[in-house]
Amino acid sequence: MFTGVDPFTCSAGELLAALAGVEPGLSVMSLLRSVAVDGLSAEDAVTYLQVHERCRSWWESQQVPVMVVAAEAAPRIEEYRLLVPGSGEERLVRVEEVIREELACALRVSASTMQAEIDTARLLAGPLAATGRAWEVGQVTRRHVAVIADAVRRLPGFWMRDDAEREVFEAACALFEERVLLRAVRGTVADTRRAARAAVLAIDGEGEARRRERAKAYRDVWVSPDADGMSLLMARMATEDALTVMAQVDAAAHARQDAGRKDAARQDAADTVPAMRIGEHRVEALAALIFGNAGSKPGPGGASEPCVGAAAIGAGSVESRGIESGAAPVRAHVNLTIDLATFLGLRD
Repeated sequence: MFTGVDPFTCSAGELLAALAGVEPGLSVMSLLRSVAVDGLSAEDAVTYLQVHERCRSWWESQQVPVMVVAAEAAPRIEEYRLLVPGSGEERLVRVEEVIREELACALRVSASTMQAEIDTARLLAGPLAATGRAWEVGQVTRRHVAVIADAVRRLPGFWMRDDAEREVFEAACALFEERVLLRAVRGTVADTRRAARAAVLAIDGEGEARRRERAKAYRDVWVSPDADGMSLLMARMATEDALTVMAQVDAAAHARQDAGRKDAARQDAADTVPAMRIGEHRVEALAALIFGNAGSKPGPGGASEPCVGAAAIGAGSVESRGIESGAAPVRAHVNLTIDLATFLGLRD
């Protein structure tokens, strides 16, 4: 496995340094397990965690070929003829990915999660083979792989309904990996996500309008319950709309915070309550904008005083509500990134 170090007589630091340069596998995991972690220095502990992370990536990647064997390399569609009760007629029923339900039950995950795992495994065993190899040797983590697999779904030919589409998609994936994989190996998940977005635009810039139009179908608002009486209110919307809403909420929140500070300054310090964080002001500003009492001032403890006869949700635009609440008008900020050649006018 490696030379120059006897794993049975060397120090823990020497063993870890040697393991850091070895491709992960069962032997590396076994030797890593033999290290007494209590006596490690801080530096050796960092090396231990690095080796451990690479071994975990290797072990998780071992599911890929087995997943492909279980679900097959291409989606399987099964057809059944069912007799309609009371009519004597037969109906043809087509079921796609029957194995998904079986795997979901066996691994105790939802069917949608299992389908994503199957799709990713097929990609790693095919067009994204280089990414699969990087995962297997511990150069990237499951999170990096998930970002890459999600991004290539936006590339042309993804559905691979025929040989022509498959050829287009495989060529696009090769270009994608050239642009993104090295960044994934060296960087964080966030770095990989940024590189993936840029790569999709570079490879299929003409398809951006098509992707944006398709993404509109997935706009939604939903609530995710949290602990301690809290919940997360989330919305998936166009970026420009999200930034406009956030700018309006932020402006209203700062106005509320300034008003609260002025009220506290006029009161006796002994009677004041702890100042609210800006995040709390944002939450109350959002609620005020929706409930129609955008102009209300913070009540005792920073809470909004109730508004009788609040306007119905959706009555008025974000801009009009900003005028009612006295908030500053929303201003757009756009970052434009171009290459030097285009900036100099050397190409269009």
